[in-house]
Amino acid sequence: MKKALISTTVLVMMFVITCTSVKGIEIQHDNCYQNKKGVCITEKDLNKLKAYFHTSVIDELNQNEVEKFLNSTIVDTQTKYFKSVYQGEKVIDNTEISKEEYDNAPSTTSKCDMNTRSSDVGYFETSYKSLTSSIFQYNNTYSFTTTLLWKIVPVTRSYDVIAFRTRHLSYSDVAGAQTYYVGNNSTMINYGTSSAGYKGLSNGAGISMNLKDDSNITSFLMTIIAEMQISEYNYSTAHVFTTYQHATSSLTRDQSKSYTLQAGGLGDVLYYSNTNIRNKYDDMTGIELMIPIP
Repeated sequence: MKKALISTTVLVMMFVITCTSVKGIEIQHDNCYQNKKGVCITEKDLNKLKAYFHTSVIDELNQNEVEKFLNSTIVDTQTKYFKSVYQGEKVIDNTEISKEEYDNAPSTTSKCDMNTRSSDVGYFETSYKSLTSSIFQYNNTYSFTTTLLWKIVPVTRSYDVIAFRTRHLSYSDVAGAQTYYVGNNSTMINYGTSSAGYKGLSNGAGISMNLKDDSNITSFLMTIIAEMQISEYNYSTAHVFTTYQHATSSLTRDQSKSYTLQAGGLGDVLYYSNTNIRNKYDDMTGIELMIPIP
């Protein structure tokens, strides 16, 4: 468990470069940047780490973690960007958009009051999310991470689910985190296999996270990570399918965990046999990653 919790701190903002406005890292004396852990990082190594991590994460890496990630190899990584439009508890649109459109989208809540229209009740809420999944290899092991960034925080905050489904892979050391921001200040809520929201199955795992309810929150960052090993060698590739599903109306933790993991589910991962529960989620597209099997 200790290993998983350390990895959560390290990986929680992997490949998320635009989460918050953080002062850039500057090289200090002797061509070396010294982070908060006292690790001296050369300019060359710092530039490599910045391609993987948000600058605030680099500040928290210890010596072993710096060496591990400098010597790791990215096997597969994908990022998708979404524009989501909700009317109350109803999903009006959930569209994958370009990085350019995402970058140019406003970072403040976008609402349109519809009460003046006789045919509509309530308001339309527009939000933007990015989903990044990655697998990297260090020696003969694989590490997996998925990160969901809310560019605009959602109005409805209940039990969202972040999960993965595997094919020809075993997994271990699952952990997750919900990080919420008030300006540049962040607070992290850690999740492990003993957390009430965790659910592990033979072909993957998920974590139900009750979004922090605070009107001052400016951004959310949700992460799930795991260590993985190839379990079947009679195939050319192994696969990891990952998804993040936002609850557009309130539900209980037990309801959010009433899923199995199978193809054709929400995000091609989460299958709810109860239609009423399934319809509480926004059905955002997931990501598929592949690992070549030697």
